[in-house]
Amino acid sequence: MMYLGMVIRFSAFLLLLTIVFFSFGYAIWYPSIRRYRPVIGGVKYMSVRVYIDGDISEPYGNCTIGYIGRDMYGRRYIVSASHCFNWTRSGVGWIWTMHQPKLYSNERYGYIGSLSFINQYVDAAFISPITNTRAKILTKLPSGTPYKAKVVNYYHISEIKNNILKNKIILKTGYSSGVTRGSFIGYRQVLYLAGRPLYYVVLIDIPTQDGDSGGPSYTAKWVFQRGRRYYVLNLIGILSANPYYAWFISVHGIELMTGVKPITYNV
Repeated sequence: MMYLGMVIRFSAFLLLLTIVFFSFGYAIWYPSIRRYRPVIGGVKYMSVRVYIDGDISEPYGNCTIGYIGRDMYGRRYIVSASHCFNWTRSGVGWIWTMHQPKLYSNERYGYIGSLSFINQYVDAAFISPITNTRAKILTKLPSGTPYKAKVVNYYHISEIKNNILKNKIILKTGYSSGVTRGSFIGYRQVLYLAGRPLYYVVLIDIPTQDGDSGGPSYTAKWVFQRGRRYYVLNLIGILSANPYYAWFISVHGIELMTGVKPITYNV
């Protein structure tokens, strides 16, 4: 009887160990171009227009998740680019939704959340998620092992005007081109795109591809705290468009226009 009890306890231990290793392996190795829960910046999603009455859905396009923000009332949002939702709000009888590719065959659309509101002047869309969201950005994509980094700070407009980003290596995470790096070109209070004004624009010489829109730009460095080393990101903005060189809307500019501030700690 004692031997049977030992076998049962050892089997339970092995089962627990398997679950732990599977969960850890899933979090580390699962490709970022597919679904990543809880929702983390830098991964792929699809915007879909859904008609409520007829249960009809129209996929619009693929983009990249930016970061996690929170308004003054404590409501959390996934922040991305509004042009990923055709620059428009929901209409009568239809809504915009956000999806990641399905993980299981019995899932429908891989639904994440629904569009709450947009602001065209900073090309920002705010999606209310159905999962817990974390203030992290995936800093390596399918070519390497993905790992998560804490977002602990973001640049203010005044600091960008003072060229604090000059001579710094700036990175961008997009699901199409992965993590690419470039340099700061300049800052514009307003930039006209096909007659549409965009405010708080950071110009960056950095490679991008279709599908990277909405993805985050940031600087990165190692810091030491209490004997431990952390890879820390300083969030700059989200990708808006890229015909010749990339421009990003400053996250501080988004906060000024919408009241949504990035969550700058790990939750």
